[in-house]
Amino acid sequence: MKKFNFSLDKVLNFTLFKEEQQKMVVLKINNDLARERDILDQLNKDCLQLKLDLNAKCARKVTVSELITYSSYLNYLEKRIKATEATIAKLEEKLDSERQKLSQLTKERKILDKLKEKKYLEFWDQFLKEEQALLDEIALNSAVRNHGMGR
Repeated sequence: MKKFNFSLDKVLNFTLFKEEQQKMVVLKINNDLARERDILDQLNKDCLQLKLDLNAKCARKVTVSELITYSSYLNYLEKRIKATEATIAKLEEKLDSERQKLSQLTKERKILDKLKEKKYLEFWDQFLKEEQALLDEIALNSAVRNHGMGR
């Protein structure tokens, strides 16, 4: 029996390789996005805690230098929050773009997989026809030989 050979196997393997690479890109962006969201959550918590601390201090005596320090740190936190939100927005856009690329690669691979399966079924069907023809020929030769001996 001859071996099945899919002419686009190298293309299929390359597409699989590219799909796996793209999955890794998407995974890395997801991890980066999760990390940035965690940072944003912590910054928001720090900002809220700072405001609560400042309100508690204001109920008592607070010096001008303490007020300036709190105010400066609060401004710093708010800038970091805005920067982190901007980073998250960029990562979300990038994630959408990379997911679309992954989706396209997956479609291409599935098309090649279906084509390979179709070609394999055609190969198998052809093999069975050839085998049946060989068996028919053997049976015919056997019948002719047996018929010839019977004379």
